[in-house]
Amino acid sequence: MPVPDPDDLATLGLAPGATLGDVHRAWERILRTWSPDSLATYGLLEEEERSEILERLTAAHRRVLAAFGTTPTEPAAEPWEPGDGLHIVLEPDSDHEPGPFLRHLRTSRGLELRAIEKITRIRPALLAALEEGDASRLPEPVFVRGFVIAYAQALGLPDPEDLARTYLEWLETRSG
Repeated sequence: MPVPDPDDLATLGLAPGATLGDVHRAWERILRTWSPDSLATYGLLEEEERSEILERLTAAHRRVLAAFGTTPTEPAAEPWEPGDGLHIVLEPDSDHEPGPFLRHLRTSRGLELRAIEKITRIRPALLAALEEGDASRLPEPVFVRGFVIAYAQALGLPDPEDLARTYLEWLETRSG
């Protein structure tokens, strides 16, 4: 398990032992709080002061992500505007498509399979097979269960055991 600097974790409002999922949730909260449009800091800070704080938070965020073996995803160059067409990405349902659900969470957080490999020690080929639900490339269910739990923990999901149970049921229906 990677060990980010405790000072960087504290800067992000996280405790030692935070997961990558915790880091992503904290970063989303920080961006909402410290963005130029945020009412949380409007009128309290000068723009220069707010920018300095955000730079300090961004540097800590980058170092914590580096400890996890990943980098932050950059925001889209152009914000979405109404009338640009349909830009909705539906999140797969964890109860009906747990493999695609894991892939969606990973990619929406800008993570490559190599980053998950560094945390879980599961080869990228097996992680890809988990995401696809390809039983022919997966080992026995007892190992699959452990892989799903490790993957879910790496993403900071709240109930890895439940997802593993759901995943095995889903895999059974796909191969049965």
